Amino acid sequence: MKSNNDDIYKIYENEITLSLSKNEYITDEIVLYAHKLVDKVERSKTFKFSPQLRLAVLIVENAAKTFPNNLEHKLVLARLHLWQGNFGRVIELCNVVLEVVGFDFLASHFLGVALLHDGQYQKAIESLEPLNKINPQNGLLAWNLANAYFHAEDYYKGWFVFNRANEALPNSYPEIPKWDGQYLGDKTIVLTQYNSAGGGDDIMLAEMIPDIIQSVKRCYVEVDPRSEPLYRRSFPAAEVFLYGEPVWSNPKNIDFQLMVSDFALILRKNKKDFATRIGYLKVDQEKLEHWGKVTNSIACSDLKVGICWRSLISIGLTGIFSSEIEGWHQILKAPGVCFFDLQYDDSDEERLSAEKLFGVKIHKIKEIDMMRDFDNLAALYLSMDLIITTVTTVAMLANAVGANVWEVRPKSSAFCMSCLPWFPKRKIYNRDWQDSWEKVLNEVGRDLAQVKSSD
Repeated sequence: MKSNNDDIYKIYENEITLSLSKNEYITDEIVLYAHKLVDKVERSKTFKFSPQLRLAVLIVENAAKTFPNNLEHKLVLARLHLWQGNFGRVIELCNVVLEVVGFDFLASHFLGVALLHDGQYQKAIESLEPLNKINPQNGLLAWNLANAYFHAEDYYKGWFVFNRANEALPNSYPEIPKWDGQYLGDKTIVLTQYNSAGGGDDIMLAEMIPDIIQSVKRCYVEVDPRSEPLYRRSFPAAEVFLYGEPVWSNPKNIDFQLMVSDFALILRKNKKDFATRIGYLKVDQEKLEHWGKVTNSIACSDLKVGICWRSLISIGLTGIFSSEIEGWHQILKAPGVCFFDLQYDDSDEERLSAEKLFGVKIHKIKEIDMMRDFDNLAALYLSMDLIITTVTTVAMLANAVGANVWEVRPKSSAFCMSCLPWFPKRKIYNRDWQDSWEKVLNEVGRDLAQVKSSD
């Protein structure tokens, strides 16, 4: 195995699979190849590398059997099964490691995440809490523990853990003091984003911005270029500015800076605190009228349904949020429906394959940059009769503007705060990790057929 080119997987796949099927001795060279596959999968983060992930799992499973006392193989294997959503196997492997060594940070972290996905919230908390005390500024760990608290409906602890970890994030405005719990009713503040690049997380957290603006004297709101038009239109009482381009003349006139999520400890500390605000981001009415005409001309009298079946990062820790379009048969065969592809990356191959496989046309709006043009996308989403999507930025933006959204998602998740009751209008279809995507997607398809038949 001396080749290092991109075709190494194709060259050795059949040879390795055949060798392992015959229970031949697994060599260090084959294990090293598996680690190279893992590295390739992790760097790619796309569903196209699923075959490589499956082969890596096959190799490391055999290595773990061949060398049962090698705990490193078990930890690597637990990580790969976490990527594949095989949480029962992750729990089994991590428990074996912990029985031998007593404590291992990585094994405890994997175990906590798997327990959370399995719906065992209290056990997940018990596994993750000690790790958070050891390293409270580990962002991924804090995110996982916060979601465990959220699922257990202990919202205050969830926000506390999440915000504490965020203290380690870079400070873009060091001349302005960070808020430390002081009264803000007569203060001028800068409200910063969680992710300076923008996207779904900040759109979701923006649900609190109207309440924040009302609770302070003056408010500057940081935004990224994609969301800027929406924020300016939606929050006219605030002074919206682009990330890294402050508009104030003198930073001494500003009392504090804080992230939007910091306010959640005050505004969203109980389930009943979550607002029933629908459409807190306002679309451009001219754009809405334009895209309504465009989509109507395509759909005619059919129901207009936008679909998004996976995330941009569709393999790895967040891979459980992504499906394959081949599993959408029950949805795509619904009569009297015109489908629109809302994927925000290159989805042509998948879309064309589904069209050929199921005999259905899935339209793509080529005039919009699906990755960056949030203002036109917001209007497009609202012009649809329905959006059916997995948990992606598409789901966040469509929910934020008040579109009709059916969201297909894991029942429990360590990686997304959308499990919180942000959006009162959306309909959620939960998927247990033990179930196939087809099971829940078929349910969505049956409901879609009923919606059309009732028109």
